[in-house]
Amino acid sequence: MKKILLLLAVVSAVMAIVFSLPTPKPADAGRENSFVVGPVNIFDGEKWRDEKFVVVQDGWITELAMTRPQIDLPYRETQGEVLIPGLIDAHVHVWGDALAQSLDFGVTTVIDMFGDPSFLQQHKAARAETQQAKQADIFGAGYLVTAPNGHGTQYGISVPTLNAPSAAPETVAERLDSGSDFIKIVYTHADAVYQHAPSISYTELEFPS
Repeated sequence: MKKILLLLAVVSAVMAIVFSLPTPKPADAGRENSFVVGPVNIFDGEKWRDEKFVVVQDGWITELAMTRPQIDLPYRETQGEVLIPGLIDAHVHVWGDALAQSLDFGVTTVIDMFGDPSFLQQHKAARAETQQAKQADIFGAGYLVTAPNGHGTQYGISVPTLNAPSAAPETVAERLDSGSDFIKIVYTHADAVYQHAPSISYTELEFPS
């Protein structure tokens, strides 16, 4: 009986060790971000290149080649499509699935000029990732800086406003603390033909000088 109990204890110990080992990954697991694509017509943002094949490893382009490189990576064959750097939309206001929709048009980065800071914070971390993305990266202003009842307050969003020149430094600090990548200020000169809403004063605009 003691021998049986001892044998069971040994078997249990071995099984515990086996089940604690990491599960082997399929051969291509983790390689979805490493591949060779081609042949493609490559425009690098300034000129058309002669190379026709692109090697991507861990999300980074590591090689351009005239012929298909003989490398142990998945091959994504194309029919001579055009490959260009991701486009940047420099003025958007995103919500919902707009970031995902942007990729359908080749836009990989958007600059949000006024939006909910919590949405911006939710998506900022993805900018540092090199895994294949399902949405565009976002850089944003968060809340804009505007006057009470000024432009930006008419959309039903509770936007903190600038009430006095002395509050300008605190207002800017609040925007930065909430995750703003830059500060957007709404200012309309008093003599402007297009006076679409109350504006902060020029003193508030330039404070501190």
